[in-house]
Amino acid sequence: MPCSPRSVPCPPPIRAHLEEQEREIAAQAEAIRGRNAELTAQLQEFGPGAEEVRIARKTLLTLPVPSPPTPPAAKLPDHRLHTLPNPG
Repeated sequence: MPCSPRSVPCPPPIRAHLEEQEREIAAQAEAIRGRNAELTAQLQEFGPGAEEVRIARKTLLTLPVPSPPTPPAAKLPDHRLHTLPNPG
């Protein structure tokens, strides 16, 4: 029969075991609360950075795509040896 305030009192070994389990669970819950606070702080740190990246991405998407520059035409040297004869 389970131990409860309405039933027969728990024998000392069972009560000690239950108290130990309660302490362990409370300690685990406290550790999780602490970890949750750490993760919440990290999320808050990422928020502004993510917003800045989002704004930059949207801004870049509105800019026109530049066409590649046209390379300058190759200039031949002005030397008579580089001039082709006119067959004309």
